[in-house]
Amino acid sequence: MAKKRKPGSKILEPSGSAADLLRSLRRKKKITGQELARRLGTSQATVSKTETGVQAPTVDYVLRFASELGLSKGETKELVARLNLLPSGLEADALLEPGSPELLSGDRARRQGKAVEHLEARASVIRVFQPLLVPDLLQTEEYARSTVRLSGQGNVEDAVRTRLKRQKNLEQKTSVVVLLAEGALRARVSSHQDMIAQLERLKGTLTKRNVRLGIIPFSTRLTALIPPGFSVFDESLAHVEVPHGRITLLKRRDVEVYLRVFDGLERLAVFGDGARSALDRVTRDFERIDEMESKAAESSV
Repeated sequence: MAKKRKPGSKILEPSGSAADLLRSLRRKKKITGQELARRLGTSQATVSKTETGVQAPTVDYVLRFASELGLSKGETKELVARLNLLPSGLEADALLEPGSPELLSGDRARRQGKAVEHLEARASVIRVFQPLLVPDLLQTEEYARSTVRLSGQGNVEDAVRTRLKRQKNLEQKTSVVVLLAEGALRARVSSHQDMIAQLERLKGTLTKRNVRLGIIPFSTRLTALIPPGFSVFDESLAHVEVPHGRITLLKRRDVEVYLRVFDGLERLAVFGDGARSALDRVTRDFERIDEMESKAAESSV
């Protein structure tokens, strides 16, 4: 008996090259190349080169393409798989679909981690804002271990190794801009000594050529409310943190909102010597608290 085709997948019937398939899908939706370029926030030349095989489509391009054409979740995953765009071991399901919150547990968390690693490796510029914790890319091993334990993400050591691997990969080629609210520096997730070591790690990033670290001090007069944490990969994809995972935004207008928010936060931050002074101030506070607790412990003996 012939295997039945899943409902809704007829749109992906055309065979041939990636260029043929993308062009056919666009025409079926009755969208011109010029209109598609406008929706994707790219040039008509890029669309033309992609649909004639001159330029290979990227994962980001195809995900935004699928979103603008209104393809279903299943069709999007099938399209990415058909175009053979994912590296070995990374499933199409690991890429977050637009507006789909991912639960951080079990195999799902591992697939999501692989997807994030893949996006970081491909991006030319990564922008990260964190109001509550030091982001994965700048964590020490002990700080990472503490945050993974608190998150309940499963195998702690596997997760820590993955974070350290991502950090090593990014040292090679990516430009990273990180903005931290002062509260992210003070949230105590581990011992005072581990927190002090984490702050020293952040001071070390101030001399790195591919990392720009900004701090928004408590004393700063805010011009807007501090949002939840988020990351933007180049100018094509944004991850927004929610209590139960992340939401991925692919539409150009949505990503542009977070680029504007990031620009606003960047204007509130201090960099260079200002960032170092903020880190030194928080370090002294942890040292003072550690000393006070040590004296209290001694006096109680």
